[in-house]
Amino acid sequence: MIQAMDEAVKQKNTEEMGDAMKALENRTIESKQEMDILAALDEMKSMRVRMDPVRKLVETCTGISNVCA
Repeated sequence: MIQAMDEAVKQKNTEEMGDAMKALENRTIESKQEMDILAALDEMKSMRVRMDPVRKLVETCTGISNVCA
């Protein structure tokens, strides 16, 4: 699997060497993927904060800890 990834990176680098537009396109795609990942992580953090009062209520009512942790 690592070898396949290395080959993909080499091929991408070869394509980008002679084509500045392709390099820019690849960087743009990678940046968008990074932003999407960060947005998903932010949403997960936000969801956890919103769920914290519910988790505490469940723990109080049932005596069960580590719910949704």
